[in-house]
Amino acid sequence: MAIQKMICAHTPRISQLVVVIFLFATVCPSFGQAVGKKSIPQEEYSKWSNLYAPILSNDGHWAAWRLNYPGITDTLMILNTRNKKVMKYKEAVEYEFSPNSKWLYSYHSDRTLQLINLERNESKNFPDLELFYFSDTGDYAGVLDANNRFSLVDLETGKTTQLEHVSWFEFSPNGKWAAITFATGEKNSIVLMDVQSLQKSVILSNDDSTYSSMAWNEKSSRLAFMETKVDTTGNTPRTLLHEFQNGSLPKLLTLHPPSQKGFPMNTYMEGGSKIFYAADGERLFFYVRPKSYLERNIDTLKNKVQVWKGDDPWIVPQQLRFNDPAMGPWLMQWKPEQKEVLQIATEKLPTAYLLPNEHYALLFDKKQYEPQFKYEGDADFYVMDLNTKDKKRMVEKHTIDFKNKYPSPNGKHIAYYKNRKWWVYTIPMDSHTDVSANIPFDLDTTDHPSSNAVWPYGFAGWSPDNKWVYIYDEFDIWKVSVDGREFHRITNGREDKTVFRVYRKQYEEFPFQRFERFTLDILDTEKDILLEANGPKHSGYYNWNSKKGITPLFTIATKVDNLKQAKEAGSYIVQEESFDIPRRIYFLEDGKESLLYESNLQYKDFVSPRQELISYKSFDGRDLQGILMYPDCYVEGEQYPMIVHIYERLSDRFYNYITPTLNNGDGFNPKVYTGQGYFVLYPDIVYKLGDPGISALQCVKAAVERVLKTRMVDKDRMALQGHSFGGYEAAFIATQTNMFAAIVSGAGVTDFRSFYLTVGGYDGRPDSWWFEEHQWRMGTSYFDAPEAYKRNSPMDHVQQVNTPILLWSGADDVHIDVRQNIEFYLALRRLGKDVTFLNYPNETHAIQNSKNQKDLTNRISKWLARYLKP
Repeated sequence: MAIQKMICAHTPRISQLVVVIFLFATVCPSFGQAVGKKSIPQEEYSKWSNLYAPILSNDGHWAAWRLNYPGITDTLMILNTRNKKVMKYKEAVEYEFSPNSKWLYSYHSDRTLQLINLERNESKNFPDLELFYFSDTGDYAGVLDANNRFSLVDLETGKTTQLEHVSWFEFSPNGKWAAITFATGEKNSIVLMDVQSLQKSVILSNDDSTYSSMAWNEKSSRLAFMETKVDTTGNTPRTLLHEFQNGSLPKLLTLHPPSQKGFPMNTYMEGGSKIFYAADGERLFFYVRPKSYLERNIDTLKNKVQVWKGDDPWIVPQQLRFNDPAMGPWLMQWKPEQKEVLQIATEKLPTAYLLPNEHYALLFDKKQYEPQFKYEGDADFYVMDLNTKDKKRMVEKHTIDFKNKYPSPNGKHIAYYKNRKWWVYTIPMDSHTDVSANIPFDLDTTDHPSSNAVWPYGFAGWSPDNKWVYIYDEFDIWKVSVDGREFHRITNGREDKTVFRVYRKQYEEFPFQRFERFTLDILDTEKDILLEANGPKHSGYYNWNSKKGITPLFTIATKVDNLKQAKEAGSYIVQEESFDIPRRIYFLEDGKESLLYESNLQYKDFVSPRQELISYKSFDGRDLQGILMYPDCYVEGEQYPMIVHIYERLSDRFYNYITPTLNNGDGFNPKVYTGQGYFVLYPDIVYKLGDPGISALQCVKAAVERVLKTRMVDKDRMALQGHSFGGYEAAFIATQTNMFAAIVSGAGVTDFRSFYLTVGGYDGRPDSWWFEEHQWRMGTSYFDAPEAYKRNSPMDHVQQVNTPILLWSGADDVHIDVRQNIEFYLALRRLGKDVTFLNYPNETHAIQNSKNQKDLTNRISKWLARYLKP
């Protein structure tokens, strides 16, 4: 035992006499450990990084990713996939390859843009960035800084042209033009510049106007923009909407609200608000607000006496946080050639979503049924025909969550989920069809990781011809005709419990892209469609098309993620990891795979992690699993302390590589503890509606009892740790059992009644929705089930706490009010219990400051050692 204590504590070699003992101890005689390897010393943690966000250029010749070193500056890695040469750059908040694959932009936290020439390994820096994006063709980049300096970069030659006094710019989709607004302080203008010849032509110029909100149509033949003038009589800005037609005979058309027939009374256009073209390139969409909105002063409202009424649709804090939809903005349509405007959204139906091709709009009022006590409430949805102006009610009292509504490519159908079925609404026929009636398996679940509501497994997409929809069950993808009569199972995941889903993250969209587009879930099986698969025996990616069926692209018995595809080549990169292998990147091309990059190669010098899945039963007989991580110094026949870390289901993290670090937002890292001679257990927890605390207690006890049967863990040296919802679970379990020697609860809810009646710090909503339909899984209000709330509330059982408990919070936490932990601390203190409370100033729900992260991690580690170390 003396030798074992020395190993776990990483005792240094202090004399030659100890050397023989140390070498014997560090061979880690347990299964799978290499001779001479030891645990990772904490002073080595800073050498470990996390590999994040790999991307691939369009031609497949370049890959890039970020290496995050906790507490210090990140590194941007750029690798040539052909010759494997690597370039390293300091930091990167965002980064992306140019469409022509010759450049990469990198945006830094100090607002500097770095534009990197990949072939030359040279860079241009642009400080104080305001706006940046590549032209669609990839020939140019535009950079606007805070000093109103515009830089046009020719990505072929590298030449940079600069213009002063620029307030905004927009490239045309064909890449030939840049529309630029100038604000000199004396005379303002909007100019069209040929990006190749740099010749400029003035569209409009005025010394008392400002120009904003530019938008091109897809053909680059029309440019819309706003002009805002100051009304000298009423001092109210007046905004005009212009369309410039850039043809052989240029033409300027203007929408002037006071004189425009059909323009809604007592409304105005806001300068700088969004405008965009329809797919036909002729109709233009813009927004208006009622003039009463100008009289709304939030600062004044905050400083006046607030009147909170019981029948207010939104409580006052929510009113102050969000604009009332009835106050706009309301969507409008303008046909410049016909000189026609159409009001689409109104005060009664203020929210509008345009369907594909923009011939129909979906309208609703998100406050219609307020007050209601869901996070996303219900509303009646109407479809408006923009040609006839007719409105039809599509569905009554349906969730405003748009994850349950999917328009067809032609915009004439809407797939939606209601009453545990998938329906297709056909707009011209005003008909609803249950398309899921013939699918023999459930299409939804109540066993959601963080909710008690019924959740559909999801909608995969539409066929390009609008005749088929693709729907998910628990494991597979189904192809169903829009009349519901034909149905086919596409994948065969149910047989071995492999979950197949369509993968849509293979491309990175440019974050700075300025054009408005509608995204559609279209599955064209004439082309390859990527699928991701996750099962008990393997995970990976597949290609699916109508000719070859489903064929594997990359599958492995570990964890794969972040597949990226070259848009203009048949190559991919994919990220792989396992609990004992840090993240690495493979390059896939022509059916072959090659290892492109391995992170943290120093891991080979240290003890390889050992862990296993344990199996046990839930309170209602469900099969559950937990991850059991072994101490680095494990010797068969010895007993060790154990820390149980809890938060809902965790066994799906089995193949995650855990980077050793003291920079932990929740103060916990299992590598810290396995290196100190602890077992660490991640148990799965499932829930019974109305009993979240009781459910957690029963699942945790079942998992711990399963581990104790192995006789590897000392039952008197076990601790429990949780953060957020896990913090609540840990606090509740502290009131119910004495099986743990110490418990850590971070930023958790401790009093159900007071938190139920708390106003959310993020959005000003009452926090009751969390209990009634979300993570706290009570399923009803406190007033309908007070005994159930009390039964699961830590504060209602605080007298029963006999275990030393460490509480911690961020003092500025708006997710879980810090007063929850303060109340629990005061109750435990008054009862004379062993309690410690760490309250970190200027921190929120998870600790962000590097120094504080290390402090919390070290404090928890030392506190636990008092109770668990002999």
